[in-house]
Amino acid sequence: MDIEELSEKFGDKMAEMKAYLEGGDVRELMAGLAIEHFRDSFHREGFVDKAVNPWREVKRRDPSSP
Repeated sequence: MDIEELSEKFGDKMAEMKAYLEGGDVRELMAGLAIEHFRDSFHREGFVDKAVNPWREVKRRDPSSP
């Protein structure tokens, strides 16, 4: 492959990437990941980053609370 072929392929790939980013595919993918992350936080009962940061216990489940 010479430099001209590489340049042409690079241009084609850039156009393909631009179409992908401007289309709805990326937004739908990101929305799905955000929803999955949100639901996972509830299943783990804490916010998830590099580790789970548990939420404080609520009063209604605290046996020492009146």
